[in-house]
Amino acid sequence: MPDTTQPSAALIVIASEVLSGRTTDSHIARLAKWTRELGIALRHACVVPDDRQEIVAAIRGVRDTHDHIFTAGGLGATHDDITVHAVAEALDRPIVHNAEVEARMREHYGDRLREAHLKLAFLPSGAEIFMAEDRSMGVIRVGHVVMLAGIPDMADAMLELMRSHTSGGPITRQLVLGTDLAEEAFADDLANIQDRFADCALASYPLWRKGQSGTNIVLESLDPEQLDQCAADLRDCLVRLGGTAIEGGLDREARQQA
Repeated sequence: MPDTTQPSAALIVIASEVLSGRTTDSHIARLAKWTRELGIALRHACVVPDDRQEIVAAIRGVRDTHDHIFTAGGLGATHDDITVHAVAEALDRPIVHNAEVEARMREHYGDRLREAHLKLAFLPSGAEIFMAEDRSMGVIRVGHVVMLAGIPDMADAMLELMRSHTSGGPITRQLVLGTDLAEEAFADDLANIQDRFADCALASYPLWRKGQSGTNIVLESLDPEQLDQCAADLRDCLVRLGGTAIEGGLDREARQQA
């Protein structure tokens, strides 16, 4: 019997600019892809404003129920960069001076060092610092909370740095079948298949293109054998109902309905 347990993850995006509509979040999709590759189940994601108590409440809401917690945004030296202090409060840890971080900043900035830079050397007690090989970037982890930058490309680089320092689990396998049937044509059959294969997750996504309807059906499981059996039953069902069963799904250019 394969291992069917995965560590869980939660993401808290700290971005008043997302909530105001000034920008669009991409952290959730990026982290979902990264955690999936490591065999980690992203179970929770939310966006909160740049407000310390909102951040604290969000972290405390998931700290005891998730194996990995990620924050994105609110790091830096300006007045609204409050994530470090919020994480400390949420985890009931004091803020302490980190001499190693200050030494690295003095080395990096030299004559350009400002008082605002030195504020970044004050971190929650017990914080771990993971540095890139070229010392150009570091990631802070406090317990099971990892703090990522708000700039998406920088957050991506930080995640890659943390890849070898993050424990994962079995990888979720996925199959996609496309059919020219509208989803109401097989809805009852799909529910029956789902009941028979409890270790598989089935989701259907209707499509519409050039006046023609169709559906992509996504199958996911940690158990390869269950996934293959479930897919075989679904193929037989779609064909029996007079539809197609196309491996990989229908043309992605078709408009997908949420």
